[in-house]
Amino acid sequence: DGVAAENNHGNNMEKWSMSGLISHSPTSPNPGNARDMQFFSINGRPVDLPSVSRVIGDVWRTFDPSIEGSGGGSKRSGRRPACVLAFTLPASMYDVNLAPDKREVMFTE
Repeated sequence: DGVAAENNHGNNMEKWSMSGLISHSPTSPNPGNARDMQFFSINGRPVDLPSVSRVIGDVWRTFDPSIEGSGGGSKRSGRRPACVLAFTLPASMYDVNLAPDKREVMFTE
C-alpha cells in the first residue's frame, strides 16, 4: 500500500511531504541484505537515511506476525521491510554537504 504524509513545519509554515511504498511481509530472511531493498530520496536526489530506516524497521516489526511478541512485544528482529520513500523538503530542513557524493544527509530539525 502507498503511504503519504504532509505537514507544516514550525511557525514559518514550510511544507514537506512524503510518498512511497512499504512492504507488508518480511522481505529478506537475511537481515544483512534488507537495507539493499530500501530506497530514499529527498527532492529527487537519492540519499542514505539510516535513522529513517531504523524507525521504519522498529514500527514495522510491531506489526510483523512472524516475530514472537509482535504487537508491541520487546523481541527484536534484524529484518526490515522493503521500501521506496520520496521526501519533498524545503532546503532549510536538510543539508547534503556532508560528503562528496551527497548521499549523506543531516536534518536541521
